[in-house]
Formats: sequence, structure tokens, C-alpha cells
Amino acid sequence: MTDHSAAKALVAVLTTKLPLLCALKRVEPTDELFAAWHDALLGEDPHAVQNAFRVLLRDTRSFLPTPGDLLEIIHGAVESKARSAWPSALSAIQGGEGPADPLIAATLRAIGGIGELGGRPESERKWTRKAFEAAYADLARNQERAPLLAKPVDIPRIEEIGRHG
Repeated sequence: MTDHSAAKALVAVLTTKLPLLCALKRVEPTDELFAAWHDALLGEDPHAVQNAFRVLLRDTRSFLPTPGDLLEIIHGAVESKARSAWPSALSAIQGGEGPADPLIAATLRAIGGIGELGGRPESERKWTRKAFEAAYADLARNQERAPLLAKPVDIPRIEEIGRHG
């Protein structure tokens, strides 16, 4: 789907679903409300937006959800995948070898590389994990960063660099 056709599809989804959501929550749909939702969701997959609207339409809360609530529905799975990917990333860091998963490899490169991460003290592990999970989610969401997902490069650990060179 081209950017133009995706933008048109998003407008179509918003034009049909946002008024329904507003009616259920007893909120007047205004041009400003539509513009805010459109701006927040521009670039998202229209099919994912439509599916997330179905979830919001079933929501029993009395207030109008925000575009952020819808984005959380769409991307919540990404954060879960990031948490699930951490054990493989940690294994790669501790073993000094690139992981098989290209997204994990790209994420590790983005936050410093296996060599640098392997040299960090154990006391920094919590912060390394948080950085990994945030970067993983960011990379997973941003398709324009796809070149980062190239085959992992075998990066030597800091100790190995000292022994060989």
C-alpha cells in the first residue's frame, strides 16, 4: 500500500469508526477531534487501526479513549515481544556471539553492540535491559529503519580485542 493510499484508508477508517466511538461515549465529534486523531495515527497501518477501533468500541469505560489508547492496543504486542526477546539478547551478550534474530541483532547494535554491552558491569544489567526493550520496540515499529535488520555481524568482546590486537 502506498503512503497516499494508506492515508486515504486511514481517513476512511476514522470517518466511519470515530463517530461511532464518540456516540458510544456521548462526545460530540468535531473537526478538531478528527484532526487530532488523524495526526496521531498518520503512518499507522489502517487495518491495524480498524482492528484497534473494534477493541475500543467494546471498551466499557465511560470516557472517550485517546489516540494513545488505540496506539497502545496496536503496539502493546511490540513491548511484549521486546520483553520476550531479552533472554536471547542477554545470551548473545554473555556469549559474545551475534543472535540469529536480525531484529535482536539490530537492537543490540543500536544500543552499543555486543562487545560494549558485554563489558558493562552486572550492576548495569537493569538499565541495559530497559535500553534494549525500548530500542527493540522502536525498531520494530519503524519500517524505515529496515536496513538495520541486515544479517548480524560477529562483533568480538572487549577482552578478545585485547588478546588479539
